[in-house]
Amino acid sequence: MKKILVIWANSKLAKRFIDKYEDKFDLIRFSRKDLDLSDKDLENNLLKKLGFIKLDWIVFFSSIYEEGNDYKIVKECLKINVLSLYKISKTIIEQKLINTNWKFIFLTDGWTNNPKKSYLWYSVSKDLLKSFIKNLAVNYTNYIFLWLDLWPVETNKTWEERENFFSRSLVNIKDPWLGLINFISFLLQEDNFFSTGTIIDFTWWTYLKRC
Repeated sequence: MKKILVIWANSKLAKRFIDKYEDKFDLIRFSRKDLDLSDKDLENNLLKKLGFIKLDWIVFFSSIYEEGNDYKIVKECLKINVLSLYKISKTIIEQKLINTNWKFIFLTDGWTNNPKKSYLWYSVSKDLLKSFIKNLAVNYTNYIFLWLDLWPVETNKTWEERENFFSRSLVNIKDPWLGLINFISFLLQEDNFFSTGTIIDFTWWTYLKRC
């Protein structure tokens, strides 16, 4: 089976992905405790945990969504949402821990074009991540780097509020989570999908209705 490294396996979305595909893929799971993305010694800790494993694919489910525009939030948002993911990708490639022509999948935010009022540094970090992914694609042409621009796939709102929330998209999706994890699985497995350094819009055209 193909070996997939799942970063932040304890996230809600990662758990759904693991539950559905753990029998189909060989999943190497790193929770927040297993790999602290804010650790100064991130690179060495990563190498210790991976050992001599040869990966096929990597999916980054990690993200922090921090409210506030205060400058003190900058460091954490940029480190966890951007810089650590960039460092992990470079380390795995340069240490030859991944097979040639295989894929890195990142999750970004399609709504940063119209950012929420109190989430400045979250929006900045997600937009910056897209630039870093393009840089990886240019510098490491033997690998595929993709990012999915998402709209919210889950909400803690009440049932009525939830229904109203999801009904705003032009396409009515019954289970946004399921569609997303199935699509990630398709991207990973499809050998003929080679579109590196590009955005895949997974917002379901919500902007057309909301803006």
